[in-house]
Amino acid sequence: MSNKGWLICGHGSRLEAGAQAFLRFADDLKKRNPQVAVEAGFLELSEPTYEEAIGKMYDNGVREIFAQPILLFTGVHLRHDMPAMMHEFEEKFSGLKIRLGSFIGATEEIVDLAIKRIEAACPDLDEAAKKETALLSIPVGASVPEANGDAAKLSRLILEKSGFGFGAYGFVSRMTSPSVPEMLSLMGKLPHK
Repeated sequence: MSNKGWLICGHGSRLEAGAQAFLRFADDLKKRNPQVAVEAGFLELSEPTYEEAIGKMYDNGVREIFAQPILLFTGVHLRHDMPAMMHEFEEKFSGLKIRLGSFIGATEEIVDLAIKRIEAACPDLDEAAKKETALLSIPVGASVPEANGDAAKLSRLILEKSGFGFGAYGFVSRMTSPSVPEMLSLMGKLPHK
């Protein structure tokens, strides 16, 4: 085994199924990359923690870690919390070097995945029906304007590629606007069926 490792960084979830899906993803990466130590950790709400995952790799001789956040967009966690934590871990574990990756972003693969999920949820919408349908994207929302801008961009890219007649987005979080109820109220006034 190499002295290099990958830390797959999740946020964590209140739903056990979400945490388990993330851990299965990390296990799949382990199987596909046996030459590298791969561990998963969570920022909050789930276990193992980043520190526990790093400690396991460190105990097995890993001294250089690439930490990849599995986060769709940037935000406070990626801008502040995670870099600070990784710096603390470098100080705690003697001789350890950690490089932190970036967020995933509005990639073509994410757009295609979103469209597949929409089509699975609405299998009887043909192209004509899509033109008469409005699509509401519902991102979480963040206190970081760039994250909200990226969510808006992703919503637009999905609309452009999916063929719906109209599209908008409403945020779940109270940290930004427009809210989902505001957008549902507005979209209820549209001519789309």
